Amino acid sequence: MTFQERWNYQQLAGHLQSLASMFIRTSRAQQRELVAQFHDCAGKLPYVEDCDFGALVLEGAAEAATDSELRAYLLTEARFRAIWCVQAATAGGEAIARAVHLRRLEERLQNGG
Repeated sequence: MTFQERWNYQQLAGHLQSLASMFIRTSRAQQRELVAQFHDCAGKLPYVEDCDFGALVLEGAAEAATDSELRAYLLTEARFRAIWCVQAATAGGEAIARAVHLRRLEERLQNGG
């Protein structure tokens, strides 16, 4: 028998949103550590309607950011998560559905956020 951790997804989602809200209040150097914590937490959550929850939270945080450099950074990190989500697809249709979010993020990055 193997051990499988069980997570309280509601608590994890709340913590993830709390981490995301901290990006606007931290320095660039602190953001590197913060994004590592963010990715660690987000990796414990399941995908939501063919999207990575962490990518959605980062995208929302980018929308709230007034600093264009921070917005681009958050969208880039969201794009990484969306790529991982697409790569984890187990069927072609699933990958196509997940790629919709990835394309949206890529368009936002090309258009400056």
